[in-house]
Amino acid sequence: MAAVSVTSISVGQNAVVEVVQAAAAIAAGEVCYLDSAGKWALADANDTEETAGSLGIGIATCPANAADDWFTIVRGGLVLIDTGLTKGTVYVVGATPGSIHPDADSGSGWYKTVLGVAGDEGASGAYDELPLDIQVSGQQIA
Repeated sequence: MAAVSVTSISVGQNAVVEVVQAAAAIAAGEVCYLDSAGKWALADANDTEETAGSLGIGIATCPANAADDWFTIVRGGLVLIDTGLTKGTVYVVGATPGSIHPDADSGSGWYKTVLGVAGDEGASGAYDELPLDIQVSGQQIA
């Protein structure tokens, strides 16, 4: 399988949205982590425990064009993604910075951070639901 290709993202019921500051440019739909300086950068499962989200994790809902820009992330609740998620599939932070992958892609050296399990297709058929149930394990796959 491959990374989920997100071109549009919005939030649904019970979404937990925050305004945060970027450490670098970030696109809408990319997964971000809170760094030790208090800014948000692209999450990466095969770098360090911190980049996999040990201090905080979320998905950008609007872009940050450069470092120090303010942008929004969603950290819980329902996320609506315009791409083909597979219902019942667990999605995790990927090994390409900012990416979302099906759990089946997880490999040796990845720090496991679960984002959620894909739900139903939206009523219009134009998006898929990803109820965020973020679980940062801090554990690296052997």
